Amino acid sequence: MTTQIAKKEQNANYYQKKKSHVVSIRLTESTMARFKELEEESNLGKSQLVRAILAKAEIKKPNPKVTDDVLRELSAIGNNINQLAKAANIATESGVTLSGLGLRLQEMKDQLAELKAKL
Repeated sequence: MTTQIAKKEQNANYYQKKKSHVVSIRLTESTMARFKELEEESNLGKSQLVRAILAKAEIKKPNPKVTDDVLRELSAIGNNINQLAKAANIATESGVTLSGLGLRLQEMKDQLAELKAKL
């Protein structure tokens, strides 16, 4: 009987010392369904499953060269491409031939090459 009491105290101490942090998360229905599937397949409890997933997880670190300025520049290039595509579509529907479109596309290609070189 003393052994059981000692073991319970050991377990209580273990959980207090080792696992004292509680994390609460919100999941979508589909993510929760997948989580429950994994829980059933693995025969692990929720906490054990999360710890197992975290132990095997590969976290991709963001590229430090991708700054807000680089993202803004890339966004601007994307907007230019969308505007050119819209203009080309309208012109094609109207039967108009666009001159200078190739030159503008080459400029954007050069901008993208410069941006790529920064990364």
